[in-house]
Amino acid sequence: MTSNKHGIRLMVNEHLLAGEPLTGLEALILYGVQQLQTEVHRLRKDGWIVNSRKITYAEALRRINKHVVVSTPKNLPIQEILLTDYWLSK
Repeated sequence: MTSNKHGIRLMVNEHLLAGEPLTGLEALILYGVQQLQTEVHRLRKDGWIVNSRKITYAEALRRINKHVVVSTPKNLPIQEILLTDYWLSK
């Protein structure tokens, strides 16, 4: 089996370079990236300014559901769970 990690990295970088924010949940579901923080670290090391903020799980789900359908258990407190959202500064 061949590795496609460079292609996956490229997709994540292109997503961020397009000005789109990205959470770890979105990176996992959309691109199969398990450690978005590793990619963020690489970008910062390469000189990019990567900003971050906390958003709710519900907000991340709204963005994900524009591409794929994801549902959560009814008792999951999606308004209380926070995820880190990353984006590049211009």
